[in-house]
Amino acid sequence: MKYALLTLLLSFHVAAHAQSPLDYYDTLRIGGIRQVISVKGNPDGPLLLFLHGGPGESRMPQAETISRELQPHALIVMWDQRETGKTLALNRAPLPVTLQQAEQDTYELVQALLQRFKRQKLYLMGESWGTVLGFHVAATHPELLQGLLVVCPVINQEPSEKMALEKMKTWAKENKNTLALRELSAVRIPFANSDQLYYSRKWMHAMDGQPYSDTTMVRSYFATWSQTWLPPWNEAAAQNLLTSLPRLRCPVYFFLGGKDYQTNAQIAKSYYQKLIAPRKELYWFKDATHMVMITEADSIQKIIRDKILQPAR
Repeated sequence: MKYALLTLLLSFHVAAHAQSPLDYYDTLRIGGIRQVISVKGNPDGPLLLFLHGGPGESRMPQAETISRELQPHALIVMWDQRETGKTLALNRAPLPVTLQQAEQDTYELVQALLQRFKRQKLYLMGESWGTVLGFHVAATHPELLQGLLVVCPVINQEPSEKMALEKMKTWAKENKNTLALRELSAVRIPFANSDQLYYSRKWMHAMDGQPYSDTTMVRSYFATWSQTWLPPWNEAAAQNLLTSLPRLRCPVYFFLGGKDYQTNAQIAKSYYQKLIAPRKELYWFKDATHMVMITEADSIQKIIRDKILQPAR
């Protein structure tokens, strides 16, 4: 009887001190402007900051899809980078966005989150463009990271774009698609204007069996997007991590879609094989495209939960 009462009291004590899950938005001053984050999940779990792709494409609308299964086990921070989503709605950047500014914003946010949540390190997870920022932090401040998770990473993008362009031209020839051939013949790498980028992405989606339903709207989107993002994107695309970053001093985990031609999965796999790191793992989704973060969301979260976060506890 005494043992049962003691067990009950201990259980009550633990429950009383367990923190409730967090779920809120907040605004931090980063890089001289106000930038919006969302915070969801277990305040006692590991801290994970997600870096969206695009650039300029918020993942907050898909937050539940890509983090729901992780929230009981980790504290997930989503961030709308400058000129993106809720941050853009709050305030515009006073100067044109540069790759250097985006990298500095990321570092400042990492520091702010570690201070706020009283942690020494966090996990950094990037998707596509977000991996550019993630690799930069891992290269310059590995002491702040428990691990770097990269989904469809940007490794050596200019050759990746050229390989995709040739693959699309071959596809267009095989399908006798004269419009595709004409538009793709206008594309140059690096992209010189929004139309070139639009043609490349338009026919990549068509080749993947997911053609744009409203090409007029998408073309207009790329025209607006390019005014802000084409220069920093081309700057990032000119980097070659195979030569500039052969070693990382923190654990790194790759999530690749076998049919990702946008950030070529074979280039990423080759980099992974050569990369020196204290721990590295590669997770391959052979039928997935560049949208692996969405199409394989449940599988990715399960891997993170069971194979990455749990061993750290």
